[in-house]
Amino acid sequence: MKHFKTFKNAYLLVEDSKNRCQPFYKEYKKNIPNLNLESPMFSCPFVKFKPTNSPKKSLDAYRKKQPKPGYCEICFMSFEVYDEHILTNNHLNFAEDKNNYKAIDKFIVEHSNFEIDTFGCTDSPSASIAYLFQSKEQGSDKNSYVEISEVNSDFDTDTSFLNFIDFNPNLNK
Repeated sequence: MKHFKTFKNAYLLVEDSKNRCQPFYKEYKKNIPNLNLESPMFSCPFVKFKPTNSPKKSLDAYRKKQPKPGYCEICFMSFEVYDEHILTNNHLNFAEDKNNYKAIDKFIVEHSNFEIDTFGCTDSPSASIAYLFQSKEQGSDKNSYVEISEVNSDFDTDTSFLNFIDFNPNLNK
């Protein structure tokens, strides 16, 4: 044993459990530092932590809960309080006029020609959600729909998927 050392004071020795690496140590001549495990996260564990009797108030407690001002994209105007703005006549008249939604309705109809891949998705966040499967036949505007109104926990994915394919022969191609 060439490098054998006897410690005379308090020390800290860190060794590898499989002895692959050389151990390292620190001998403390004066006081050994106390490690404070009750210190807050991201603070120095060697600083003494003094808990206060009353919890500190966060910044949110000092801030008054005031509604934030905003901009209404329907009325094209700024507002101070959202809840008051949506009750104004100008906003309500726009919201109730069905002609204002023709462009978005047209966009939805034109871009809703897609299939939903539900294979393997048996769990639903809500049992009352209705799933709508749509497939368009090649060269025609006829739509065929299959609607499942409830998804049970014992829902058999393979059987449901095969029934869906049998109902929609275009998907077998």
